[in-house]
Amino acid sequence: DILNNIAKSKLFVIPDSLKVIAQRTDKDSVIVDDSSKDIDESIAAWDEALSTTFEKIIKYNDYISDKSMFGTHQGVKGLQFDRVLAILDDDEARGFLFSYEKLFGAKETSDTDKKNMKVGKETSIDRTRRLFYVICSRAMKSLAIVAYTNNVDAVKNTAIDNDWFTKDEILPLDLLAIK
Repeated sequence: DILNNIAKSKLFVIPDSLKVIAQRTDKDSVIVDDSSKDIDESIAAWDEALSTTFEKIIKYNDYISDKSMFGTHQGVKGLQFDRVLAILDDDEARGFLFSYEKLFGAKETSDTDKKNMKVGKETSIDRTRRLFYVICSRAMKSLAIVAYTNNVDAVKNTAIDNDWFTKDEILPLDLLAIK
């Protein structure tokens, strides 16, 4: 709505990348443009960003300005906190350079990782182990790890076998009072 009002009032010049959104008359209209998948993805991303509530924009600004109480494992190196909660979720991370599922034995290593292991090159497991160290070493008083996985036993056993955590420190979801 704001973009449409800005376009109609000509308060600011609307960038070409946003004109297709600003010119829509029906809020639910669908863009069909076979000329470029990248353009469609860009417009969809702008659509999502422009439909975000102002409250979320303020929180995002706080986050990227380091005014938030939250941080990513890449952004907290060298910092320490009383309490740390880490969420390990390869699916949501959408990354390919690291994999907590592989580190915790819940997923097979890739052919690339196997080749790199043979020749002594860095693997996604090596990178993930370093990131996991960064996460764990940030906590001064308490650390909680939430691991989303389809193989709970593998994650639990790997954590115990590597002496990362003790058996009584690992609580499967069914033992928590979360519903």
